[in-house]
Amino acid sequence: MSDQAGRKSFSEISRKLLSFAQYLYQIGLPDAAAAYEDFARELDGGVTRERLREICADVLTSLRAGPMSISDRYVTDLDGSPDESANTRYFALIDDLRKFARANLRREGIARFLPGFH
Repeated sequence: MSDQAGRKSFSEISRKLLSFAQYLYQIGLPDAAAAYEDFARELDGGVTRERLREICADVLTSLRAGPMSISDRYVTDLDGSPDESANTRYFALIDDLRKFARANLRREGIARFLPGFH
């Protein structure tokens, strides 16, 4: 991936991280939201391959499925009923963030076997 393409994809994923953080605040997970905001800022500022790998691993860990996990939560309206349109966007962001993290971890895993990788 060229540096320009890398910056573009990082910028796009940073926006998704920030959008996701807003949902995390809304569902009552301010510490997780702050972590996602930090990840976005780091990607915008430029990260090493190792730090990108760490961020991707943290994202995948935080988005594991299971009871009381982030991906087991729902966005609700003020009356406590599910907000269907917000949930559609919320779960789409979870899918996008998982794909990004998996793709970068997989690329990193394969790249270590290629000549010139450092």
